[in-house]
Amino acid sequence: PDLAGEAFFDYAREEIRKTDALLFGLTSLCSNYPLTLRLASLIKETVPGARVVLGGPQASAVFARTLEKHPAIDYVVVGEGEQTLCDLVEGLHAGRDLAAIPGLAFRREGKVVFTGKRPLLEDLDRLPLPDWDLVDLTAYRNEEYEDYIEIEAGRGCPLRCTFCATSPMWERTYRVKSPERILREMRLLHERTGVTRFGLVHDNLAARPQRLRRFCEEFLAHGTPFQWTCSATVNSMSPETLDLMHASGCRGIFLGIETGSPRVQRLIRKHVRLERVDGIIRHAHALGIRTDTAFIMGFPEEAREDLDDSLKMALICRKAGVERVFFSLFAPLVGAPIYEGYRERLVARRGECTLAILPFAFHGVEEIVQEDSGLFSPFYRIPNPLLDDLPLVDLNTFMDEMIDWYTVAYDNLLEVTHALGLSPLGLFEQWHAWFLSRGHAAVQSGEVFYTFPEFLEWYEQEVLTDIGQAA
Repeated sequence: PDLAGEAFFDYAREEIRKTDALLFGLTSLCSNYPLTLRLASLIKETVPGARVVLGGPQASAVFARTLEKHPAIDYVVVGEGEQTLCDLVEGLHAGRDLAAIPGLAFRREGKVVFTGKRPLLEDLDRLPLPDWDLVDLTAYRNEEYEDYIEIEAGRGCPLRCTFCATSPMWERTYRVKSPERILREMRLLHERTGVTRFGLVHDNLAARPQRLRRFCEEFLAHGTPFQWTCSATVNSMSPETLDLMHASGCRGIFLGIETGSPRVQRLIRKHVRLERVDGIIRHAHALGIRTDTAFIMGFPEEAREDLDDSLKMALICRKAGVERVFFSLFAPLVGAPIYEGYRERLVARRGECTLAILPFAFHGVEEIVQEDSGLFSPFYRIPNPLLDDLPLVDLNTFMDEMIDWYTVAYDNLLEVTHALGLSPLGLFEQWHAWFLSRGHAAVQSGEVFYTFPEFLEWYEQEVLTDIGQAA
């Protein structure tokens, strides 16, 4: 069914009516949190007497405010949820005191009760295999992902990036399932569906190189025919590591670089060794390992020169063989260290956050978001006088287009900017000023994808002419 916009809630209402359940569990990313809360209200309206339990990183970060502001939410599982949710269901059935369940938040006599943190599971192999029979895997497949399924490989990144809210949730504790356990799930899915490509979900699978080597060696020892992808950091990669990963079936790595500026790398405590980026990507490309990279625009205290460094690094990545370069606008996430330093300075924005665009297509979301920056911080920005005069949403989508859709033009951008005596940011500003001078309105998020014909016109009339005159 077509689930775009309000049609989703019509569909959800009909599906809810088909069940006799009285306890509903919801999870949510920060970007769709307003829609999750609205869905909880829909459940209460549709099923009298129903109870709603919420979980996930965003709910864990804002559990108290959620329970205070949204009566449709009855319980929040805070942090790692498997055992807490089981204990909650058993406690409700037996009529036990819920205050004895660690990792749970709820209301009692109008006040929020939090029972305290539950210790993290030390051994993730103790978790049962997911019951894949409950999932219609065909609903998640398309031409690109016909032979691909994602499975959890582990949890927790030990890095201390100031913009990240996920690492604190897992208490920066790196845990990974054993190779034997992961292989068992791969074989099960292969037997049931024939799939041979797997995305190993982990924030930073390669954070512990020794564990990664053991993982690869086990795959090699078992002679499995499977291919897999993962997320990693440049610092944990080396030619030797890439060789071993490729031999054991790795065919894709997502690398979070975030910024090409050494100064901002220090500010956000990512500490990517930027001098290694080009060589690592080229080696992976030569092996046949697809690489994707990510950059963030608009960090607090980021200057124009820093942003230009990121654009240049993105160009370097693309020319080295990266398949996709993702740009996003900085979002202040509750739970991230950087949020705490700026929480009183957040400014609401409309349609500018690449992390949280979708919910604005739904009725009433903008009003809800603007009422509470504490719950919906991804829809806000931190003012930065060094960049506030730049149309970052236009730059973001412009670079996406140049990199991923029109690679021939993009591969020449370094040469073009050099010939004009411009930086990549300077090139964009000249193009953007010309675009607006033609009577176009400032574009909203996503609309710049439809301006490429105008860019080619400007490129031919202004850029190539200037280069020819200079020659």
